[in-house]
Amino acid sequence: MFTEDKDSESNFQVVDEQRESEVTWIKYSTSHDPNPGVFKMVKEDGQWKVTHNGPRDIGPF
Repeated sequence: MFTEDKDSESNFQVVDEQRESEVTWIKYSTSHDPNPGVFKMVKEDGQWKVTHNGPRDIGPF
C-alpha cells in the first residue's frame, strides 16, 4: 500500500471506525499523507477482508 522508505516510519494509526453489520469502515492516518484515508472491510465466511471503495459507496466519514 505504501512505498517503504528505510529512513522513515509510516506511523499508521486508526483514527475512527464504524461498523454496520457485515461492513466496517476504517479511517486512518499515516505520516506519508496529510489527509486521512478510508478503507472498507467486508466480513465473508467469518473473515474480514479489505475491499475497494466503489463510486457508489458512501461511508460514514
